[in-house]
Amino acid sequence: MVYISGRLPESWICISDRCKDGISNTTDQPLYPCNQSTWELGMDFNWVPAEGKTSFAIDLDLVCKPFAVSMVSSVFFIGGMAGLFINSYTLDRFGRKPSSLTWTVLLVLSSLLGLTYPLSYPLLLVVRFLQGATMYPSYAANYLLLLEFFPSSHANTANTLVMVAQGGSSVLFAMAAAIVTHWQHYHVAVAILSAVFLVPMATTPESPQWHLIRGDKDSVKRCLKTLFRINDGPTGPEFIDNINILPPPAIDDQIEDKSFKWNKVMVAETLALLYLWMICSMGYNALNFGWVNILPDPYVGYTVNGVIEVLSGLTWTYLAYTMGRRWTMVSGFLIAACCMFTALVHAPILGDWTVSNIASLAGKFFLDIPYSGVFLWTGEIPPASHAGFIFSIGSSTGRVGGFFA
Repeated sequence: MVYISGRLPESWICISDRCKDGISNTTDQPLYPCNQSTWELGMDFNWVPAEGKTSFAIDLDLVCKPFAVSMVSSVFFIGGMAGLFINSYTLDRFGRKPSSLTWTVLLVLSSLLGLTYPLSYPLLLVVRFLQGATMYPSYAANYLLLLEFFPSSHANTANTLVMVAQGGSSVLFAMAAAIVTHWQHYHVAVAILSAVFLVPMATTPESPQWHLIRGDKDSVKRCLKTLFRINDGPTGPEFIDNINILPPPAIDDQIEDKSFKWNKVMVAETLALLYLWMICSMGYNALNFGWVNILPDPYVGYTVNGVIEVLSGLTWTYLAYTMGRRWTMVSGFLIAACCMFTALVHAPILGDWTVSNIASLAGKFFLDIPYSGVFLWTGEIPPASHAGFIFSIGSSTGRVGGFFA
């Protein structure tokens, strides 16, 4: 949506005699006025926006400043890293649900700040920083909360629900972008969709697992009773009162009971996760920024992006149950790598379709499969007492990959 709201104009028109007198034979080049240092926007020429829709690149006079346009996306990832750094503490200290609600409310407020008129370029950067600093922590808190509601035997299913929801949100945002005509109104779409999410989240209990690691047995039972009422449990909430809840052993005791090799393996897997987060996010965001080149219509491109994410999430579940998670991730990475190398070939196939187009679509599908595995792996490797920290740090590493994309 940021890319669409910052689209460059498709052409330009002269509105002054100086411009008309200085026109060369290259007037068919959309960015030709950028080569004329004496021309002034609004005085000598005007940009003609693509499809008649405004963009911040045009309204804020950034068309001839590509670095300034790219910074709008970069500060979003920088904000994500900052927010996730804070979230690495709040998720484990204050709980999954309070973190989710707080970050989501702040996301709604920061998005509404984007409606400020007139919105200057510095303020736009502030808005994008705040959106990144609240959106990614909210996502991390919601994912961890959902994962801890599911038993380990159904973790693949829980992960798929998140991936399908993520793909569905991409389709919704693409539809909103196609309908909205003013780029500032995109912020309203983000605020509305985020605010709607607050309704079910407000009625969702805290993760019983989080209360359990803190030794709060009464809170564990209250959460379980709420879950029984929501799901119409067959035995009734009173069944919970008769459960003897034992607190888990401290993580330090668990480490002492194992060999040091166990601890080294855990550290090695965590470092591997950080690397995978960065690589997957780099490929994921590179494709997101390139949909206008992969498919001719950006709205169709981002809709296809969401559909592919849904399909890859469903495929991940099937393969993870049949092949196992590790081999599913390895296979996905290898096939995605082959597709990316093939995408360097621009030979035509049929009409406007090239080898690069087809390979990019296939690469997106196969890359999202191990990306789903990285999410689930990050949520399961650390002990529950440190799950928020590891997941937030892993996701922040992914923002580094997005920044370089």
